[in-house]
Amino acid sequence: MVVTASSDFHGYLPDTESIPQSDLFAIAGDLSPLDCQRDPVSLEEWLRTDFCDWADKVPAKRIAVVAGNHDFCFTATDFQDRFTRILIERGLVGKVVYLENATMLFEGMRIFGCPYSDISNWAYSTSVVSEGYGHDEHGYEKIENDIDLLIVHQAPDFEDLGTSLQTSRRNFGSDRLLKVIRDRKPRHVVCGHIHSGNHNPVVCDGVTMRNVSYLDEHYIPSYKPVTFAI
Repeated sequence: MVVTASSDFHGYLPDTESIPQSDLFAIAGDLSPLDCQRDPVSLEEWLRTDFCDWADKVPAKRIAVVAGNHDFCFTATDFQDRFTRILIERGLVGKVVYLENATMLFEGMRIFGCPYSDISNWAYSTSVVSEGYGHDEHGYEKIENDIDLLIVHQAPDFEDLGTSLQTSRRNFGSDRLLKVIRDRKPRHVVCGHIHSGNHNPVVCDGVTMRNVSYLDEHYIPSYKPVTFAI
């Protein structure tokens, strides 16, 4: 199966003509535009128009969407239901799938979506001091075994996947996530969150991991979606 993966769009959607033909297009979090990430009405309109127009043209059989720390609205079950209704309305319910701590079976592969990150007081936080949306300190433990592709927003603490190489060079990678990955052993992992983390594929205990962020630390599109076979 051919996978193209990217993340951290923040409303900037890659040109579909530059996306290779794939079986699956994976989005590893932070889909929402910054100016409407907390406004469900504005975000719903953006999803219905800009996102669905784009998704319809993406050259892939399936698009898997995972939320991230900026996707505040998705923490509400009623908003997820509204997103599903939008996909039905636009005829995309068979092409676009939202994954939140869930497995999708596709082309004989098991694909799991995990929205969590370690940043406190944001959406889907694992921080024990967080009071943000969707806080769950045990979020990574929901990742299942026997996964062919793990789509997770947070970057694990390995080979600078979570290091801000463009600015502070501070490592924001998650050691907790890395422990779960080493335990569950998915075949492939795509992540984002730290925009300028190491974008080269790295291998840890037989697991191939990639940071696939689309924007740099200044929120400028700088990295192409990544295509690989699983």
